[in-house]
Amino acid sequence: MDIIITGAAGNLGQTLITKLDRKIVGIDKKNCPKNIKGVEWVKSDINNIDLSVYNKPLVIHTAALVDYSAKYSDLFQINVLGVKSVFEQVEKAGGKMIFISSTAVYGKKNLVLPVKEEHSRNPTDNYGLTKMYAEDIVRDKSVILRPCPIYGPRFTKGYFKIFESIKKEKMVLLGNGENYVPVINSMDVANAIELFIKKYKIGVYNVSPDKTLTQKQLFNICAEYLKVKKPEKKFPVWLAKIRYIFNKDMNEYVDMLSSNRLYSNKKLKDLGWKEKTNIENGIKKMIDIWRG
Repeated sequence: MDIIITGAAGNLGQTLITKLDRKIVGIDKKNCPKNIKGVEWVKSDINNIDLSVYNKPLVIHTAALVDYSAKYSDLFQINVLGVKSVFEQVEKAGGKMIFISSTAVYGKKNLVLPVKEEHSRNPTDNYGLTKMYAEDIVRDKSVILRPCPIYGPRFTKGYFKIFESIKKEKMVLLGNGENYVPVINSMDVANAIELFIKKYKIGVYNVSPDKTLTQKQLFNICAEYLKVKKPEKKFPVWLAKIRYIFNKDMNEYVDMLSSNRLYSNKKLKDLGWKEKTNIENGIKKMIDIWRG
């Protein structure tokens, strides 16, 4: 069975390649990164992918555009039409797919906590909307994994800004800081994918931490490790959103930090998955990378 990773040059793709101790076919429109070795590299756009040379491949679809300031047409082209193109090729080749979706499909409003996989989908941004449409293409025929926001050595966007603000003692609590902010380490997401390579079971699964910390708890861990004062000043969420009304990326960060979200991982754990990265250790490693 050929293991194929789309978006292999991306953050999750590279993490997965380093995790899996087996032959991999990496597909990406970018050139093969220098640090990737032992991979059969295919340079191709996912909308023009050809899997006819592979026999019953298992395709791990990590390719996606994660950009909250991107045009909807660009998100749709990659996150929906790209998935449709790859999935059609998978079916023609008699293969299987592990599709990496996102908890963004649930949205950030009117959530019944903890959010289980059968919760209604009501995305509140275009990225989540395109992920929902992509799920509808592969549903009932694929494994769909919904990771909450990912952090790790290659997932630094946004996190470094927070570390810098806390270090300078300029970080504020958005709202009262008591809202749950779920994050999952990239290696734990890779472990979930590896589980389904070994034990393929069609269905939808949240990939989320066993223990979700609050916004205040996360900031406090950073402050303690940086040996600075813990953020205490509270700033109204509505005012922060007005401040960044013309900056979609920053507006999304405000939403991610201030929304109250808690996802159930019971369905995934029942299959044998275990979270291996302690959140405090994971954050400290991220800070060390930022310092370096």
